[in-house]
Amino acid sequence: MKNPEKRYAKELASMIKYPTIAGVSGSDRVFHRFRKKMTSFFPHILEKCDILDFDGSFLIKLKGSKNTHLPSLIMSHHDVVEAYGDWKYPPFSGTIADGRVWGRGAIDNKAMFWGMMRAVDDFIAEGHVPESDLYIVTTCDEEIAGSGAKLIAKYLKDSGFELRFVLDEGGKIVTDLMPGLAGRYAMLGVTEKRICDVRFTARGAGGHASVPSKNTPLARLASFVSEVESNDIYDIKLSDTEKEMLRRMAPNMSKDILDIFADPDKNEKKVIEILSERNPSFIAMAKTTVAFTMAHGSNASNVIPTEAYVIANMRLSKHATKEENIKKIADVAKKYDIDAEVVKDVLDVPVTDYRSKEYLFVEDVVRKIFPGVIPVPVVMNGGTDAHNFCKICKNVVRFTPVIVTPEQEKTEHGIDEYIEIAALPKIHDFITEMLYHL
Repeated sequence: MKNPEKRYAKELASMIKYPTIAGVSGSDRVFHRFRKKMTSFFPHILEKCDILDFDGSFLIKLKGSKNTHLPSLIMSHHDVVEAYGDWKYPPFSGTIADGRVWGRGAIDNKAMFWGMMRAVDDFIAEGHVPESDLYIVTTCDEEIAGSGAKLIAKYLKDSGFELRFVLDEGGKIVTDLMPGLAGRYAMLGVTEKRICDVRFTARGAGGHASVPSKNTPLARLASFVSEVESNDIYDIKLSDTEKEMLRRMAPNMSKDILDIFADPDKNEKKVIEILSERNPSFIAMAKTTVAFTMAHGSNASNVIPTEAYVIANMRLSKHATKEENIKKIADVAKKYDIDAEVVKDVLDVPVTDYRSKEYLFVEDVVRKIFPGVIPVPVVMNGGTDAHNFCKICKNVVRFTPVIVTPEQEKTEHGIDEYIEIAALPKIHDFITEMLYHL
């Protein structure tokens, strides 16, 4: 097809018009209408594939011709987060303007969902069949850490499946990573940090706000939060993945830092010092992070609470155990007579070997579809549905084949989310190239 961008943009825009926000009132009806629309977009998938429904998340099977390899799995999600604030174009309008498709989910993650489904549907329409079985997963509740991917992974595990390869959303192609570093990089996620939500609870006698006492639960929590925010309580240590990432980037670094980053084993302390100044997001890969996201005290403004709490969303480093990470912050909490309790825990995620045949396959596809882009392995700071499949697959890669600017990345889960129309054929071509070799 010549110049397919216009058609691709219209399809993605149509998807964005459905506010597929999991867990909100009326969402079931929206998801139902969305799924009905998708059947008209991808008729060949509907005709040729076996489809299993897991409460609105789907496992789709395209049978292979020879099955000389274990089956592969590509996945995405079609739910989005809510859209607040003042947008340039209404967030669920699917506006096409300025060479872009605008709206919630344009990057996260309907473009990936669209590209995956469009590529597979076209692949089937052209009469192609993969050599081995291909599974396609799309979930409806990734943004709320729902059960869709868990149910599908459990079904495959209980059925005795082992997967050769999994591709999910993840890192993108980025530039301008830090001063002194040139080039474009495909950030291939080979693992993700363990996520823990920890509740910190302070208790006291309570009382009337007209006669306030000192060291009330909220005051102690405030002091605790302030100390954690003001002091770096967690060590920074580069993992093998991060060191390999930096070694691959080193040839494109300015002369003043090139030799330092070329040997991160020898120069780890200096590397960390430079990264801390130039790109804190790299440092976030190499340490445990703490973000206080929720709090609760009294239900009335004139009542001092007998109990108050804050919840911290923690992303745990790979160089310490969960117990070591939790103890370190719990010890700080004890100073203020505050109890710590893990209320949500995602199991530790193994690391895909960046030397494996399956990982190198993804690198080869990146180089073919995006000439000049340098693939690098990274630790994902954010979580994905892919971690659910690690028990049945050793080779899980998290990558969204889109070139983004730092400003564009900020629109994910933010205001004025968009994707360049010119990016859509590349997503389609990337998935298609993979299909020819699975």
